[in-house]
Amino acid sequence: MEYILNTDLFDEDIGIKFKEIIEPDKEIFDKEKEYDFTASFHVNLLNDPRFDTFYVPKPSIFNKGTKADIVHDVLSTQLNRLLLVLKEKEIKTNLTAIQGEKLETTDLIKIKITEDISGTIVNRKKKTRTKFQAITPNLHYAQQQIAKTLAEMIYKSEDLEQGNLL
Repeated sequence: MEYILNTDLFDEDIGIKFKEIIEPDKEIFDKEKEYDFTASFHVNLLNDPRFDTFYVPKPSIFNKGTKADIVHDVLSTQLNRLLLVLKEKEIKTNLTAIQGEKLETTDLIKIKITEDISGTIVNRKKKTRTKFQAITPNLHYAQQQIAKTLAEMIYKSEDLEQGNLL
């Protein structure tokens, strides 16, 4: 399922708006299944000065006041507000993410919920399924860095296979 919230990343009522839009579909989600959840915002908002004034109720203990830490705390706060709605609706999640992308406009949030078909990854100590949360301020940049790293790894492994020393 895909949902569009006509608001931006800094809306403190983002959870309320999501709740209103998902309410008609709450019966569609099987309570026995788990789902992957992704919220996307316009990447250009990363330069918005509202990051500095946005209220974060529970800042990370690792926040040292850097721009990256502030962005992470805001994204985490907004993701948690959205996930609270899913919890209220008893929709189980496995992978949850918030990410910056090039969207049509800065004043919308795209939400995608898909059935998790990845299989079971169980935490051996707790005998529960492991949950994953991703906060990716700039998805395109992250993809570029991953591709660059993989290319370097492949290049190095090919050199080693051919007997070339690095």
